[in-house]
Amino acid sequence: MDAPKTLENTDPPTPSVLTSTNQVERTKRTWRGVLRDIFVYLFLYILISGVSIGPFFWSWHGAVYADGSKWIARFYQPLAFLCEVCPPLRWLVNEWVNKWIL
Repeated sequence: MDAPKTLENTDPPTPSVLTSTNQVERTKRTWRGVLRDIFVYLFLYILISGVSIGPFFWSWHGAVYADGSKWIARFYQPLAFLCEVCPPLRWLVNEWVNKWIL
């Protein structure tokens, strides 16, 4: 004699069941992590804009002092401010630009 067969529930679980059983805890953001991210983003911006200002110097000059592209002027504006605040960075950027324009 065979035992009666039971049908298994093959329906996919509902979203409420999925969220309650598979919840992933979000990690809290710490001040240390925020400051690290700001430092990394600032470093990457200085690196990218500092390296690219050499070949784009005349485009930047035209954007700032003539009727050039405003997005170029806006992109390099923080670098110009940082160069005013930090004399070693100003010297480094000036040397780099001089290698490209002279």
